[in-house]
Amino acid sequence: MFRRLLCCILLLMLLPLLLAALLWLGLPYWLAAHGMVLQVSDWQLHGHVLHVGRLQLQQQGYGQTRLQLDLHQLQLEWTLDGGLQLRRLAIATADVQLPPAQARTTRPAGTLPAALPAWLPQRIELPQLTLHGLPAMPLQQPLNLQLQQQDAHQLQLQAGTADGLQWRGRLQLDAGALILEGGLQPLALAGGALQRWPQWPALLSVSAGKLQLTTWLRYAPAQALQLRADLQLQGVQAIYDRLAIQDLDTQLHLQLQDAQLQLDMPALQLTSLDAGLPLGPLQLRGRYRASLAAPADGMLHLDQLEAGLLGGSVQLQPAQLSLNQWPYALTLQLQGLDIAALLRAYPAEGLAGSGLIDGTLPLRLERDGLRIENGQIGARIPGGVLQIRSPGLLALGQGNPAMQLVARALDDFRYDRLQSRVSLATSGQLQLALQLSGHNPALEHGRVVNLNVNLEEDLPALLTSLQLSGRVNDAIRQRLQQRLQKHP
Repeated sequence: MFRRLLCCILLLMLLPLLLAALLWLGLPYWLAAHGMVLQVSDWQLHGHVLHVGRLQLQQQGYGQTRLQLDLHQLQLEWTLDGGLQLRRLAIATADVQLPPAQARTTRPAGTLPAALPAWLPQRIELPQLTLHGLPAMPLQQPLNLQLQQQDAHQLQLQAGTADGLQWRGRLQLDAGALILEGGLQPLALAGGALQRWPQWPALLSVSAGKLQLTTWLRYAPAQALQLRADLQLQGVQAIYDRLAIQDLDTQLHLQLQDAQLQLDMPALQLTSLDAGLPLGPLQLRGRYRASLAAPADGMLHLDQLEAGLLGGSVQLQPAQLSLNQWPYALTLQLQGLDIAALLRAYPAEGLAGSGLIDGTLPLRLERDGLRIENGQIGARIPGGVLQIRSPGLLALGQGNPAMQLVARALDDFRYDRLQSRVSLATSGQLQLALQLSGHNPALEHGRVVNLNVNLEEDLPALLTSLQLSGRVNDAIRQRLQQRLQKHP
């Protein structure tokens, strides 16, 4: 989800650079990614409007690029290989192939021009953008680009849409390098422009929050691209599928340097993350490192992940995960989970109790889901009380003396030992091998009773039941009910 959102933001950030590069002689080869089509209209060139039908860019090999411009009945075609060479001119049905020597400007290959050309456009409107290998992105609002040339080496840039998406920055030619810096103006996420982009995740809806983005980019021929971007989210309230997110604040720092990608999250905080059992407050810190040659196969460093749960806390031990090596092994520590809070949340009647639970759960993230094997949990000394007075348990005791004894013992069970082995299959089937030791003061003069109980629970179904039985967002409730109707 976040990767798609970040891609949308970075694409908007790079559009002014892309357009400026298209409009002078030294087009960088890294922007000519095997065919890029810009549907451009209303190109205002120093007060004169030029109606452009199609601008197509195609990489034909290292250092050789073809640029085709259709002005309705007029078509021009250039090749760029260290200079600009007009190769073809077509007017209506006439088609003229020009010799290589005509209409050519030259400069040393692999260098940027010494100055920005004076004939750059002042305003460009983009109703649609198409990149090779990706579906066309029709914009809900046309993207307007404004260029104001300060001198031969600097441009002031603005890009935005009428519904509030605004980017401002500066493009500078400095010592043989092209530098772009700027940022998005503070953007309200609720009902904003980002949510109307076709790339926005369909299951994500945001009701509050703001986004800020600042960027710095440097390009020089024969050198690695450098990029720094700082993203900040504040006060985000959202729903993703069945997950409710409350008051999320975070910072992300992205850096590209020496063909390496670095992504740092120094702090992520949120009040609540609710998928049936509310987690929160939650804190997360982490880092990601990868090469640009394989950006999805890097190393993820989880430095901190801890959250409140059931009056206690859960904490993930720091870990390093190589994303191209499945499965991922993690360890989750449970501290002080309140049995009373757990039984209050459980969707069944006649349950009460006391005590605090600690434990360790070894997690394995596999391609088909989460697995837990040989997890261990236990109650803190001196124990607590369990009162299970459910009609179902009493019914089992009728006609079965052993179950009747168990039902009587659990009516008011004072335990001093509660331990369980925990297992979870990737299908979501949870198994607890529970061991209890204690007494009921009203049963056989309080003699000690030892119980071994095996419990099984469908965890996804349990979380669904917890959400439907509690106070849940209407959108989540509707999604749950629709899925239950499809898969009863």
